[in-house]
Amino acid sequence: MNISKQPTTAVPLKFQHIFSGLRCIVGKSGIKKFESAFADFIGTRHAIAAGNGTTAFYASLLAMKEARPGRDEVIIPAYTVPVLSLAINMAGLKTKLCDIQRDTFNTESDSMISAMTDKTLTVVPVHMFGFPCALEKILSTCKERDIFVIEDACQAPGAKLNGKRVGSIGDAGFFSLCKGKNITTFHGGVLTTDNDMLAVKIRSISSRRKAAGAELAACSNACCRSLSLSKGFEKLKLNAAKS
Repeated sequence: MNISKQPTTAVPLKFQHIFSGLRCIVGKSGIKKFESAFADFIGTRHAIAAGNGTTAFYASLLAMKEARPGRDEVIIPAYTVPVLSLAINMAGLKTKLCDIQRDTFNTESDSMISAMTDKTLTVVPVHMFGFPCALEKILSTCKERDIFVIEDACQAPGAKLNGKRVGSIGDAGFFSLCKGKNITTFHGGVLTTDNDMLAVKIRSISSRRKAAGAELAACSNACCRSLSLSKGFEKLKLNAAKS
C-alpha cells in the first residue's frame, strides 16, 4: 500500500490575495471556479461548496438517504469529531461506532465491516492527522453489500492512497476549509464525488434548503467570495506544486 501524507499547514494572506479576491465580490463566479479547481486538484468530476465540512457531510447523507430508502445506519469510528453524529441525527439517521487502529488512530477496517448490517446506509472512514485510512477491504465489502462510502478527508486534503487523492476513492468525500486546515478559506467546506447521481441530488438538496432559509451554502456570502476564495486558490496552487 502506497501512502503519501499531507502535513497540516497554513498560508499567509498577502496583498495580491486581497486584490485578486475583490474580483469575486459580485456574483458567484468565484465559487464555481473554486469548485472546478478543487475538483481538478482532488481528481473528481464534481466538487460542491458548502458552509463547512459538517454541512457537506450532512448534504451527502440526505442524498444517500434518498437513494437508499429504508436504510438508516451510518458507521463512524469511535475516535472522531463529535459533530459527525450531530449531522447524522439531523438527517434522521442512526450512528453506529466502530473501533480505531492504535498506531494511526484511523478506522479499523475489520471493526467497521463487522458493524455493517442490512440497514447500513453508509460508512465514514476518517483520514486522521493527514494519514490516509486503509480502504481496500472496506470498499470491496461495501460494493458487495451496496453500501455507500463517504471519506472524511477534512484533515488530509492532498494526501494520497495508492496514487489517488483522498476524497476521490469512495462514493464521496468531504473537506473542511476552516482556519487551521491544509486548504483554508477561513470557513467553508467542499463535497467531492465522481457519482453523477449523488452530485445532482446534493445540488438539488442544497438549492431547496437554501430557498427554505437553511444555511447549506454559506459560501455564497461576500467574504468567502473574495478574500477567502483567493486564499483557498493560493493554497490549492501550493499543494498541487508539492505533489
